[in-house]
Amino acid sequence: MSSDRQLTLFEVLQLMAAQTRKGLNEASAALGYDGISVPEARLIWEISTGSRNIQQLAERTGTTKQFCAREIAKLREAGFVVTKTDSVDKRAVRVMLTPKGETLLADLGAEKLRLEAEMRDRIGPEAYAQTIKTLSALLDTDTD
Repeated sequence: MSSDRQLTLFEVLQLMAAQTRKGLNEASAALGYDGISVPEARLIWEISTGSRNIQQLAERTGTTKQFCAREIAKLREAGFVVTKTDSVDKRAVRVMLTPKGETLLADLGAEKLRLEAEMRDRIGPEAYAQTIKTLSALLDTDTD
C-alpha cells in the first residue's frame, strides 16, 4: 500500500473487517475453537437470541438458506447446536445452542469486547464514540 495515496472509506472498512476477522479467528483458535469461522460465530450469535429456523437465520445474516444449512450442519457436528423439526411447520428446522455453544458464545463475546477495547484505547474514547456515530449514520436502517 502506497503511503502517497489516501485510503477510501470503502478500503478502510474492508481492511478493518479483515483485521477483525483475523483477530477473532486467532482468538477462537487460542481458546480451542479452531475452525470456527466468523460467519459461524455470527450464526451462533443470532441463535442465542432465541431458537430460530434456517430461513430466519438466512434473513438475519443476509445469506442464503443453503449457506445457513451447511454452516449449521458443521456447528451441529461440532456439538455447538442441536436441530429439530419445528412442531408447527414440519418443513422448518429449529436451531438451538447446546451448553458447548453457549460457552463458545461467551468466550467469543469476551474476545470481541477485548478487541473493541483495544481499538477504543488506540484512538481514545471520544474519537471511538464519534466513529461509531458517524459510521452508524451510513447504515441502511431498512436492513434490520
